Amino acid sequence: MRREPTRGLRRMPQTRLPRTRQKKAIHEKMKKECLDTLGMQLRDKEMRKQEDEKLHESLSVHARQEERLYHESEQQRKEQLKAKNLAYAAELKEQIKMERERKLLEPFEISKAEREINKGLLDKLSTQMTTSAKR
Repeated sequence: MRREPTRGLRRMPQTRLPRTRQKKAIHEKMKKECLDTLGMQLRDKEMRKQEDEKLHESLSVHARQEERLYHESEQQRKEQLKAKNLAYAAELKEQIKMERERKLLEPFEISKAEREINKGLLDKLSTQMTTSAKR
């Protein structure tokens, strides 16, 4: 007993029709929930991405500021070291100059006692010269 195909739409039994609609409704509901969840996840992902970009930008700005401050402090340290070295060099030159002058003057320097003896001798000599000049 073969049945011949019927032309046109086949009618579904009444019991299957609500069950199919119910499955489609559940499927659509799940699909909508899935799309809503996916939408929320995409928004969250975009917000995290923007926050990460802001954080990265602020960190890079901070890093550039730290680098600039480091270079400025390094330059200042080098300038202070150079000034200190120049002052030390000037002090050494002055000491060398004073040492040379001391060496030149050393043979001519005399002690206080020698100066008094010389003064006494000069006074004696000058008195002798004045008395001899009067004669």
